Amino acid sequence: VNTGGASFRLFDENSYWSVPAMYDMGDQIQKVIELNNSYKDGGNKLDPSHIYIAGFWSYGGSPIRFSDVYLTNSDDYVKPTNIENKEELFDPIVDVYTISGIRILTQILRSEAINKLTPGVYIIGQEKIMILK
Repeated sequence: VNTGGASFRLFDENSYWSVPAMYDMGDQIQKVIELNNSYKDGGNKLDPSHIYIAGFWSYGGSPIRFSDVYLTNSDDYVKPTNIENKEELFDPIVDVYTISGIRILTQILRSEAINKLTPGVYIIGQEKIMILK
């Protein structure tokens, strides 16, 4: 749980000094942001086709800690109900590629792959994922 007043910010302009869409973390441990329904401070709609900067901000005093940040166009963050193989939905077996298309891991659980990878951008399954550690 965050205690430093952290927020996640998205900028659809190529300037940190422009007005971002801001999402205060509060005491939440998971934040799901629907880009198509996002608004910048001041009420203007965020343009999800032009995200230039994404980052965390805080008042300081305590570190911001997180285990996973990713962008997806699927509903994999929604908990399924009445499905026999729930584990497979949350932790599928995937191949992992570098951003230049070189396969580096084959048929590995998604969670295991994420834990093994060094910081960088990868294609895991069918998603581009940035690993920050």
